[in-house]
Amino acid sequence: MVEETVFDSSPASANAGTVAFGSFLSPQWIRSDRTIPRRPSRLAPVLPAGSARVGFVLLLPRATAARPEPAGGWPVAVFGPGVTRSKYDVFLAADENLRNGIATIAIDPVGHAYGPGTQSGVDLVSPPGTQRFSGFGRAVDVEGDGAYGNRDGLGTKTQPARNASIALRDGLRQTALDNVALIRAISRGVDVDADGQGDLRRTGISYYAQSLGGIYGTMLMGADRAVHVGALNVPGGPILEIARLAPGFRCEVTTELGHRRPSLLNGGESGCEDGRRGFTESTPLYGDAPVTAPAAGALLIQATGARTNWINRSGSPEAFAPLLRLRPPAGQAAKKVLYQFAYGDQTVPNPTSSTLMRAGQLREVTTLYRNDLTPTAGSDPHGFLIDPRITGRQLGQIQVATFLTSGGATIVDPDGSAPVFEVPISDPATLQRLNF
Repeated sequence: MVEETVFDSSPASANAGTVAFGSFLSPQWIRSDRTIPRRPSRLAPVLPAGSARVGFVLLLPRATAARPEPAGGWPVAVFGPGVTRSKYDVFLAADENLRNGIATIAIDPVGHAYGPGTQSGVDLVSPPGTQRFSGFGRAVDVEGDGAYGNRDGLGTKTQPARNASIALRDGLRQTALDNVALIRAISRGVDVDADGQGDLRRTGISYYAQSLGGIYGTMLMGADRAVHVGALNVPGGPILEIARLAPGFRCEVTTELGHRRPSLLNGGESGCEDGRRGFTESTPLYGDAPVTAPAAGALLIQATGARTNWINRSGSPEAFAPLLRLRPPAGQAAKKVLYQFAYGDQTVPNPTSSTLMRAGQLREVTTLYRNDLTPTAGSDPHGFLIDPRITGRQLGQIQVATFLTSGGATIVDPDGSAPVFEVPISDPATLQRLNF
């Protein structure tokens, strides 16, 4: 057994009246091979193949004489965690929500929180001891190696497997659908303390997220007519472009290209610590001059990437971004959204966030966090919404909580006239560069 200490929950718990752990049944369209069957849209829709029990963590604000629990229950925000993270990140993401009277709930993305036998433990102060219960781990041993990692089963089996290019597409779609199911469950009423009264407001449920949660969250916001307000922190797309440009993920692209038959590795930066042969794609960033003398083999890598991006389009956020405000589905009003990006993000690089912003014409609702102007300059700012070590955490959460509390009507500049938060982003071209 491997034990992992997730965090110290005491800061968030100080503002929480109740912490609840539970589960619900969510319809599952994704199959064991991590694909969802495709069917032309004019035909009958694909029905779910079954259901899965999905765990959640719920934080309720502390009721006081000055702020009692509202009639009809607390307003609710659903939080979407990032890649390799888990529902327990809600403890790091909900400080300002709880302070503003917003109940916050989170579930794990597909393939996350380790395997189905995972247990969670809560250390109790009174009476002292540890309470253990199912962690509802969602990892799947797709590779058949007997191991369950912190994101195994989010994507398909890797190269040279037949469906390798589908990658994360259907895992992201299923995760968006799981959040739809969660929102529908809340709308039917939730009585946390079994006193016969609903503790969560059934309507006006909002969504906010960090990283991968902002990626499948953009898909959720674009497709679900029940969610009208959402704050998306540091997402980007397409997924392959994120992996290609991010130092921490480039090695995975190297591995995939090397396992193709024949290998597409043509020499260059691999992103791997073992110094293996890498690849050179000769792909200019948006706005750069064309590359007129690409490296040998680069055009085949580019074509492979373009084909992969096309295969993944139905599970990629930039395809859903226009549905938010630019051209909402018939019968739906434009969504109220806030996007937060981080200058010099090394995990979801700025050019991929720029792609998302351009696709949805989201400049006026985009905030740029300038970590390079803070005492934590030099660190990867990707986790600034939840990582207490990064300067912008509290101010980022204040902006999100204010936005959610206002029903999406107010986007504040959390540092006023100071330059750390650009509200809105002053120059969109800033995001067209890597900035690290």
